[in-house]
Amino acid sequence: MLMLLAMLLNEDLTGDGVDESIEIGTKSVIIRDGATGRRYIPIRGESILDFIVFPSTDGSRSYIAVITEKRAAIVGGRAIRVISSIRIPPKEVPSEGIVDHLLTEMPVEFYNLRTIYGEVKYKAVLDEGLTVDASVRFSLANCGGKPCLRELKWGEMPQTVKVEAGKAYIDHRSIEGNSAIFMEFTVEGDPDHDIRVKLDYNGSLKDFGRVRDLFVCIYNPDRHSRSLAFVLDNSYSIFTNKFVEVKILPLTNPYVFR
Repeated sequence: MLMLLAMLLNEDLTGDGVDESIEIGTKSVIIRDGATGRRYIPIRGESILDFIVFPSTDGSRSYIAVITEKRAAIVGGRAIRVISSIRIPPKEVPSEGIVDHLLTEMPVEFYNLRTIYGEVKYKAVLDEGLTVDASVRFSLANCGGKPCLRELKWGEMPQTVKVEAGKAYIDHRSIEGNSAIFMEFTVEGDPDHDIRVKLDYNGSLKDFGRVRDLFVCIYNPDRHSRSLAFVLDNSYSIFTNKFVEVKILPLTNPYVFR
């Protein structure tokens, strides 16, 4: 797995209107306050795997989401510190440690919003000494007006549907208030782009056309539930014998930003 090389950024992490100087290296995050010159090291001694800079909901400041070998963390605030983190991994790990990670910023369909979703896969050692594949999933949440990391519960594990070649799949469901649904469409087989995906969200239709792979996030900001229907048409694949795996993951109280 590749580690990050040192990267220099300029972002306002304090909300005072002055950008901070940020250096994200292979094992530390070093920040110099733009107004006072004070130096902060919110993360040190942890191999950094990935990061994303994202704005607050009002656009007054930025935050940094970071995945390290030990945790997922959010850095920011007036004191420029780690304001939220999730330990990775939660169990004893053999030497191979983390085997894969994902930290991505995703657009929210039908709204000018975005969200951040992350997953870390690793090898875990059970009490019996057995080594198994394990993972930690997390997203942003809103905690006291500040962004925080929220580990996804087991009850929010994705539902998986396999759509064979020559068939179509229609799914009707509702999205509760202040909730979201992530949908990941993965095509296995011939690389031709002949899979069609359509979404009907509360009467608004969106046609994604012919796609290869697709990741969609639908968010309902209202207090009342809204209807969602999606159609995946794999009937064009009758001669290429490809199938589509659909993963559906519901989230409650997700954190989204403009």
